[in-house]
Amino acid sequence: YKGLKMLLGESSSRVDVEIMKNLYYYENSTIFTEIEPFIHHENEDVRIAAFEYLVRFDKDQEGFIQKYLNQPNYKVRGAALVSLATESRKNFALAPKFKLIRQIQHNLDLLPSITDAEEYEFRKITTIKAISRGRIESLYSEILDSIKNKNENISKHAILESSKTLDHYFIVPLFQLLNDTHLNSIVEKALAHYGEEFIYEVEKLIRTSWVEAELIRHVPSIVKHIGSNKSVDLLFNLVDEDDFVIRQEAIRGLNHLKNNFAYLKFNNELIELGIAREAKLYLDVLCAMSGLMRNKRKWISNDEHEAEEARLGLIHILQKRLERNLERIFRFLGLNHSNSDIYNIYKGIKSNSSDVRYNALEFMDNIINSGIKNNLILIVESSFQDELCSDILDNLKIDIPSEYSSYQILLSINDTRIKLAVLYLISQCSTSEFHELINQQRSSEDLKIRDFAEGIYLKQFEN
Repeated sequence: YKGLKMLLGESSSRVDVEIMKNLYYYENSTIFTEIEPFIHHENEDVRIAAFEYLVRFDKDQEGFIQKYLNQPNYKVRGAALVSLATESRKNFALAPKFKLIRQIQHNLDLLPSITDAEEYEFRKITTIKAISRGRIESLYSEILDSIKNKNENISKHAILESSKTLDHYFIVPLFQLLNDTHLNSIVEKALAHYGEEFIYEVEKLIRTSWVEAELIRHVPSIVKHIGSNKSVDLLFNLVDEDDFVIRQEAIRGLNHLKNNFAYLKFNNELIELGIAREAKLYLDVLCAMSGLMRNKRKWISNDEHEAEEARLGLIHILQKRLERNLERIFRFLGLNHSNSDIYNIYKGIKSNSSDVRYNALEFMDNIINSGIKNNLILIVESSFQDELCSDILDNLKIDIPSEYSSYQILLSINDTRIKLAVLYLISQCSTSEFHELINQQRSSEDLKIRDFAEGIYLKQFEN
């Protein structure tokens, strides 16, 4: 207590706020006279924290509130109103006594007449805070409207304050904002504040297929901050999604949970299943890529340069996918092995030094206990090579497929970008050689794939 008191006013505004929040819980040790000057502090958060402390400990609580609600300085009045709203949730008699809702409504009614931009912004944000912290449900629509405000500062405050209500009313509107690049980081923070309630809600949205992949991609970034086994379960479900980005972010989210919440439980069977699935995917992509690289394109295109660029572009995508695939394998291994060991191995195999790579491989052989360890070591060893030599393919038991079979393999993989790249490449063919492959994708569950395949099919049919 004495240490906190000595630090007050000696550091940043943020520290002062945290000190006053801590002092709030020392019931028998009040420092009323030391705190009161902070009511006039230039920082709004400091003013509000000071009021919350003083409202609790002033012997004449009602007189104190009334005094500052009538101050001429609108910033002081604003802090007093927010503090009154906050305290009214603990003391139910305060809201009706001071006509809290009427005061907030009065502030709202005054806003259109305020011409000074700075004052308008301050009063607007203060009113949003009062509604949120007092949990005035009848005025929640004001917060919702403010989320869409053209003033970014007002919008961001409304987003954060909406989550402090913990009311489901705001979850879906906030979730829909995740694709806004200017707001998505603060929206993610707000939704994480809901904890397991957000998880329940987003699971419902995903089950009903209401939400598109672009929005689901943000889910791992949110739930990785929620230290719950519900988060673990949701992320394990998301690693099965067709969308490459979702899968990638889901496994990263699981690693974040493992690193930051030691008490969480991770199902070893699901981890092994994930490793096996990623290993199979790696081999499938490697197999298809070997077919594309070993079997040079023989079919004719109306634009030979475009067709060759499309082929090389597809191979480049596959190479990047193998890199990400390998990363996911190691991220899964990090869930049931020492994180530091797995990180050091992965860092080693990505080294430019051949000796470091093979030392990392030997270390991996010593500590990995996965049921498919031998396959994993062969996969890692294959990643060291710049070219797909016959020995590597033989060790991995990969038979080089035909070009046509390579396309079939790639179109069977749950990866939208790979499928689009394959369809674009074979659409360059001037004959009907790949017509059936294109036709099959017209019934894809993925709207992007379906529409793209349909467009190619119609174009070829017209020709």
